Amino acid sequence: MPTDIVFPNNNEKEFIEMAERLGISELVFAYPQLPTPKFPDNSKVKVSAAILAEHNRVSSARGKADFVIVKASATEQDRFLFEKAKPDIIFDLEQSQKPDGVFQRNSGLNHIMAALAAKNNITIGFSFSSILNSSGFRRAQIMGRMAQNLFLCRKYKVKTLFASFARSPLEMRSESDLNTFFKID
Repeated sequence: MPTDIVFPNNNEKEFIEMAERLGISELVFAYPQLPTPKFPDNSKVKVSAAILAEHNRVSSARGKADFVIVKASATEQDRFLFEKAKPDIIFDLEQSQKPDGVFQRNSGLNHIMAALAAKNNITIGFSFSSILNSSGFRRAQIMGRMAQNLFLCRKYKVKTLFASFARSPLEMRSESDLNTFFKID
């Protein structure tokens, strides 16, 4: 699995420079459609590409890049991803606008989807950028939902990925910072 995933906007060089400064060994550039970017040859960072696919475009994106990534939509379409589409990585499950219940958070992941993710070899991505770009109650809500999803992933032995999912190089964090934040080893 990659060390970090980012969403460049014609600033690949800046992302690579930041990755080198942070000690990131592998960087995945995620694009809505796969362009033919030119990556520097003299970089210490291994660079690969991913397609950020829509829910209904996962199968057509497969094979065109190293990874197929889907941002969760917090709708019933998300279950389709786990059952049929089977992307490599699904992230931002915690972004639902629905309010949490009294005894359970509306975290975007339930035991059925967690079991399907384990069965279909789908990795659940946890985005540091969603925490970084939120504040107050919303930040606390997202962190609580992430904790619940992490609990389900561990219970059902689902692969997880902790990455910055940065849209600018300044949002990137080192692998050790992310591991410390999410308290994993």
